[in-house]
Amino acid sequence: ILNNPRLTQSRELYRQALISYKKGFFEEALKDCKEAVEKNTTDFISWYLLGLIYLYGAGENGNVIDLNNAEIAFANAAKYIKPDIPKSEEAKLMASEIYYNLGISRLIKSNDYLIENKIEDSNAKLLEAENASSIAYQLSKENLVAAYEQAKELHFLGKNEDSLKLLEELIRAEKTFALKAINDKNFESLWKDIEKLIDKLKKESCDFLLTTLNDVIRVNTSMFEAEHDFIVEKIKHEKLKNEENLIND
Repeated sequence: ILNNPRLTQSRELYRQALISYKKGFFEEALKDCKEAVEKNTTDFISWYLLGLIYLYGAGENGNVIDLNNAEIAFANAAKYIKPDIPKSEEAKLMASEIYYNLGISRLIKSNDYLIENKIEDSNAKLLEAENASSIAYQLSKENLVAAYEQAKELHFLGKNEDSLKLLEELIRAEKTFALKAINDKNFESLWKDIEKLIDKLKKESCDFLLTTLNDVIRVNTSMFEAEHDFIVEKIKHEKLKNEENLIND
């Protein structure tokens, strides 16, 4: 980087953009981040920050939200990080976050198309959103929020069985998603099915606890019986030994 002035300038612009973004100065962050990717086109970190600015950059100091440009920025970030994914766990985790936010930008865009009554465009964008969320979750099974978004998108696509299956996987991994799903109006038409799912998992949990308790009781009983038998045998042995001593005396 020190021997490449453009890369040095790009990284400095990225750092300044990140500081401005965190402070809520979105217009300043946007200006610096756009310059950063112009100087280093393949820098996925700068592309990712640019996507975040376009997707979430609204506050008292300005509003730079632009869903089309957010999607483009995240898509470029995903493109340029791809070669690093097999080489680095850190890159893999970052790619998961990139695809998660790409899915969010596409889902919001799908909803905008729906409001405009552009049904075909909405469905096409929804499919793209579900694909991005799926990739995000596959890249990192710890990215549970990506899986939750995918479950929501599957439901919107009418794939309710797949949605419930994914929700079950999520709830098994983190119980708080049960409460989240049962209160999420996006899943309102699935609430009864989600309640049945939760009841099933509760029963499984109770059955597991009962089985575990019975196993513990069996183990403790066996240990007690073994210890009892040992003591009885020891008493018999001591008694026999004493009798032998008396005879010898």
